[in-house]
Amino acid sequence: MMVGLAGASGFSPSSLVFNLGPNQEECQIITITSNSLTINVDDKWATNSDVEWKVSLFNSSAEEHNLNINYDNSLGEEERELQVCLSGSELGEYHGVIIMKEEQQGNSVVQMGVWLKVVVAENIDKNIDKTIILGVLFILIMISFLFLIKKKSKGVSYFIKTQ
Repeated sequence: MMVGLAGASGFSPSSLVFNLGPNQEECQIITITSNSLTINVDDKWATNSDVEWKVSLFNSSAEEHNLNINYDNSLGEEERELQVCLSGSELGEYHGVIIMKEEQQGNSVVQMGVWLKVVVAENIDKNIDKTIILGVLFILIMISFLFLIKKKSKGVSYFIKTQ
């Protein structure tokens, strides 16, 4: 009698977003749940950000977009965290997927994918700071305006004319 081992495979998170400045590197972690002895890792990229989010449509490489991506290509039985590091030199938005392929069990092969969204833009931090400053400035102007209206309305009486 043969008994098969059943196990659930999974990963977290389902997507990673990298907001980068030119040539800035950021690393994020994918946690994997699997009983597989080895997991092979690869990445695929859409030709542009307008391509539908479908793995079968992702057929270019990170290098074609001047993106540098680093991760372990193979994970052993004890390795269940995958660190993904990315940087890019050209401004733009790029869509990709990290594919994790378990070793074959009989006729079955389990593959899992984590979506990657990479935005390379100038002055990421400075744009956020400007937005916050403008928001606070707008609120202060509105409070001052309301204060002036309230101050002017004191002492003014309103009469309702009835017939």
